[in-house]
Amino acid sequence: MRGDWRPLFYYPIMIDQEKLEALVREAVSLENAFLVDLQHDAGDKIRVEVDRPGGISLSSLTNISRHIEGALDRDENDFSLEVASPGVGTPFKVLEQYAANVGRPVKVLLMDGLELTGDIIRANDKQIVISWKELVPKEKGKGKHSVVTERSIDIKDIKQTKLEVRF
Repeated sequence: MRGDWRPLFYYPIMIDQEKLEALVREAVSLENAFLVDLQHDAGDKIRVEVDRPGGISLSSLTNISRHIEGALDRDENDFSLEVASPGVGTPFKVLEQYAANVGRPVKVLLMDGLELTGDIIRANDKQIVISWKELVPKEKGKGKHSVVTERSIDIKDIKQTKLEVRF
């Protein structure tokens, strides 16, 4: 008889959520990255989104995936694993994404429906500051001139933020 014999009605044990979260956080920290999202469904389909200031490399994503997969037992758990970075145009999910994207252009939708587009100048856990150039009328004479406008936005007032792609 072969060693991979299983009963007729074999039900694999689902991966413990707390164990998985700790394992994922450990793997992510080894790559000096941060966790954006962790999804784990009843079928043990695991999806991990990670990022790092300046962007995360394919080799770092591979290292994270190998660390997680190496710590889980495929004989005990039948799982699928996907490790990726957030896609361009994906709304921010965690505060660390603001700090990681300082200097980059974003589109911010506020709770009141106002939409602002500019570069993140500063970010902390309470607010962000964005700036943008706009044309305003000259104080004297005709025409307009360009000025840089800055605005502080409380995190609690933000409905959604996405990276803005410029060509």
